[in-house]
Amino acid sequence: MKKSLLALFVASLVSSTQAYSATVYDKNGTSLKLDGRIQSVLYHSTETKQKAGESDNTLVNSARFGIGGETKLNDFKFKAYTQWDMADGSKRTGDEIKARDQYLQVSYGKFGSLKLGRFKGAMNYVTSVTDVFDDYSANAQSANDERNSGRIEYAYSNKGFDAKVGLLTSNDEYKLENGLSDHKKAKVENGASIALGYTFDLTLPLSVKAGYEFIGAQDDKKEAHYLTDLDKVMNYVHGEFKKVVADEEHDNYTIANFEIWEAQNSVDDLEEKLKEFIKNKDEAKDLANNILSLKQNLTRMPVGPVGRETLLELMPKVITLIGKEDGSADLFKRISGLIEQIALRTPYMQLLRDNNEVLERFIELLKENHFASELITAHPILLDELFIPQYFTAPPSVNEYSVMLQERLLRIEKDDLEAIMEELRLFKKIMVFRIALSDKAGKLPLMKISDALTFLAQAIVKQLLSLAWSQTAAKYGEPEGQSIDDPGLAIIGYGKLGGIELGYKSDLDMVFIRKQCEGMTNGERPVSVDLFYQRLVQRLLHLSTTKTIGGILYDLDMRLRPDGDTGLLISDVQSFEQYQLSRAWTWEHQALVRARPIAGSLNIINEFERIRTEVLRSKRDDTKLKEDVVQMREKMRAHLDRTSDTLYDIKQGPGGMIDVEFISQYLLLRYAPVNEDMILWTDNVRILEECARLSIISEELKDTLINAYIDIRKIYHELSLADLPRLVSMQNRLEATYKVEQIWKEMFER
Repeated sequence: MKKSLLALFVASLVSSTQAYSATVYDKNGTSLKLDGRIQSVLYHSTETKQKAGESDNTLVNSARFGIGGETKLNDFKFKAYTQWDMADGSKRTGDEIKARDQYLQVSYGKFGSLKLGRFKGAMNYVTSVTDVFDDYSANAQSANDERNSGRIEYAYSNKGFDAKVGLLTSNDEYKLENGLSDHKKAKVENGASIALGYTFDLTLPLSVKAGYEFIGAQDDKKEAHYLTDLDKVMNYVHGEFKKVVADEEHDNYTIANFEIWEAQNSVDDLEEKLKEFIKNKDEAKDLANNILSLKQNLTRMPVGPVGRETLLELMPKVITLIGKEDGSADLFKRISGLIEQIALRTPYMQLLRDNNEVLERFIELLKENHFASELITAHPILLDELFIPQYFTAPPSVNEYSVMLQERLLRIEKDDLEAIMEELRLFKKIMVFRIALSDKAGKLPLMKISDALTFLAQAIVKQLLSLAWSQTAAKYGEPEGQSIDDPGLAIIGYGKLGGIELGYKSDLDMVFIRKQCEGMTNGERPVSVDLFYQRLVQRLLHLSTTKTIGGILYDLDMRLRPDGDTGLLISDVQSFEQYQLSRAWTWEHQALVRARPIAGSLNIINEFERIRTEVLRSKRDDTKLKEDVVQMREKMRAHLDRTSDTLYDIKQGPGGMIDVEFISQYLLLRYAPVNEDMILWTDNVRILEECARLSIISEELKDTLINAYIDIRKIYHELSLADLPRLVSMQNRLEATYKVEQIWKEMFER
């Protein structure tokens, strides 16, 4: 559409009313102003496609209202302004109230001003002959149904010289309508403008102005071509990816049983087809039901054409591979949960479809590691880990955990506590999954897997301490002389954490001790040092045990602290020492055998080691020691042993895991006081090896106990991964447990 500039200018002079403004408040450099105007404009236009002599005349009535405030602070002037347009319902403008200008401006005398918000850009300085022409030219400059775009602009004016430089900062999905040429519409992405001018000091003002504006936009018609081109590029990249990633040995892997997923089978028909190739024919009906159930669930999901095509190629492979396994129906039901999770994430399905080795590895993982299968189903992002071969044979090293955790947390704002907590939980899941991959590969002994899980927990606990300190210190300040690098406390790991024997689902037994000091913290809201450390521990517990979207990080068990549940969350060094030397029960000294510092200040760690050594080397009456150990073991067995006539509890049953642990603890408490060169290890295997080295027990007895302990832990480990109770049938009870039971009787009941 072409418009006549002269017609617009004359209509403006004749029909437009004058704009008015009023100051409603002005005091001490602060003012509030209202402005507005009512306008009638006669538009005359000639469509280029109309016949000669035809024209269109449109009368547009509109009103405008604005409110602005200014204030001064030293040499700075601050201004806020907003304005709205109200139209009369013409076909040109529509019957709406629209925002026009909304901005903030900061001025600093002769140095110019900075403006941020929605307002006409620098080119308006050049083109705005009248308000009416401004209204017309805005189609090309504002690129927004709301008239004025989001911008940031710097303006300078001095002695008749004017300059403006601006950037378009927001697009809001609006479209550019080019009023100066034709009606092509395009999505605006960015823009920039610059304008310069000079006003001569004459009787009649004469100005020379020049400007340039760039608007980056995407033509709507071109967008369809862009998507088509993008699809071609993605298909090309995907093809190249298949060449690089796909396993050459499996390239000729054919898709068998295609009709099982593609055809519309009834349960009976599908059952008969499955019987032709699955390993266990009795599972055919259950497997058929599970397949049809998954298909039904997927039909209710908005899976796109590419996703459905991928499923047509992936699912026959999955069904064929699962059919080779025992328990195929349950295994397919387990994998169905993941398929539903990734059905809308086509790249994940394509990864499994195109790399048969990864698919096979994935099915093996789900078959034997229920814990890992739950993990990967809840977090499909873990599928990426199946492409990191370095973790198929070994988990991350001790130092890798802390480095990788720090790198991930650096991406998050320090004040975003929720994001930090979620990242910690995701990091743990990823690392545990990597450990599970190494475990599944069978390349590492069980003890190394426990080491990896323990070192992961240590790295996370250290990070929790750092976070808890930062947050508590920000609120209360720090105790005098202490900092995040030297917090004046130590975290002591007990149980499996202290013994470096963590499992996949182990909680963390911990005790906190701190230096003895008094006084107040140095913050704006100071509290006593005692209260500060109590709040610090509470904060650490909160970070770990709060259930978020990602679940709980670790369950923390504090019951082994002095006085148990009735005691303080954290004890000072002197109180801890007095308790261990004069008030602790024998079972608490047994727990101390397994205690090991995992984080905190070096001087507090050294103090703990000194106390532990003193306590464990204290002489004891052997008869009393035996009585206490046996009494505690019988008490535990009465409350926790689930052994029956048909089932054996591999942890609490006679000759089980706990019996071996009690034997090693007894040996250390009994012989450490009389063997000064005895190394006070915290894990059972090295305690037994140390006892054999000192000829406290025979090599044969050591081997029997260690082999039994490792074999029991392997079974316990496998049951835990399969999410099964720690019970085995009496027929499957390990022969080694009978030997341990006999050793217990000879050691404690003779």
